[in-house]
Amino acid sequence: MSKNAGYMRKVLFLGMIFAFISCSEIYSPMGVKGKDAKKQIRDLNSNLDLLSLPLLLSSASSAGSSSSSSSFVCPTDPNAILGSANDNTSANFTLPAANNYVDLDAKAGGTLYFRSNVSAPNTTYMLKVLQTANTSSTASCTYTVSAGVCAGAIVAGLTLTSTTTADSPSSCLAIRCTTAAYIRILATTTASTTPSSVSSSFLSFLIAPEIQKSVSGIEDDKYYTKESLDKCKEGLTNISLLQTAILSSSFGNVREVSFCNKPLSIISSGLDGNGTAALKGNECKLEEVNLLGF
Repeated sequence: MSKNAGYMRKVLFLGMIFAFISCSEIYSPMGVKGKDAKKQIRDLNSNLDLLSLPLLLSSASSAGSSSSSSSFVCPTDPNAILGSANDNTSANFTLPAANNYVDLDAKAGGTLYFRSNVSAPNTTYMLKVLQTANTSSTASCTYTVSAGVCAGAIVAGLTLTSTTTADSPSSCLAIRCTTAAYIRILATTTASTTPSSVSSSFLSFLIAPEIQKSVSGIEDDKYYTKESLDKCKEGLTNISLLQTAILSSSFGNVREVSFCNKPLSIISSGLDGNGTAALKGNECKLEEVNLLGF
């Protein structure tokens, strides 16, 4: 009897241990259920978005301020083309390809001349006299576009401040500045990429949460350690701060596009939405509780 009683006690003890282990997979008083962890992560992401909104709105407002246009100082390009004092100069610059630009430097002052190579067909050029550290946006420059200005003396033409001109094949662009000036020529095309960019951004916005959930791999009915959830939250906060800083900086590029005749491609969208979601998901690969529920 005593041997049987001892055997039964061992069986009962092992049964209790296995029962406890099984229960630890169902309930953990020291862990966080996956479903609850997901909710905490969603709430944190929402709060971080709300906290960053005032800074982004302030940056956007500053970027779009019309009063800044007269005072914004445009950075210059060290590879800008220097003007020639010879009014009969040969071509000293090449017109840019679509969505690129070329800078013309007449900061030395006096009367300086620029003449382009033959233009590319079906290209629209935006010409603008820039406000820089050494020159004014009201500098005195004129321009002429025709096949006739590909050679010969460059004379005064149309006033150049901020101008859009379409070049036909075999035409050249000639520019004459009589005061210190800095000019940027931006080439554009009639085709717009805006609809596809907007669609791409909207799609990224829709699928980013699903990407984050998929990468993190959190399951609703599993329990995870509070320490790993805290580490996840810290990572999300750091990523949000970095993303806000990058987005805020990108609004500065908006001003360069608006005031300095730069292509739209220089505007950064911050971190790629899908890439950021994957990064957040990787930060939240939570650690499951052990067999004892800790």
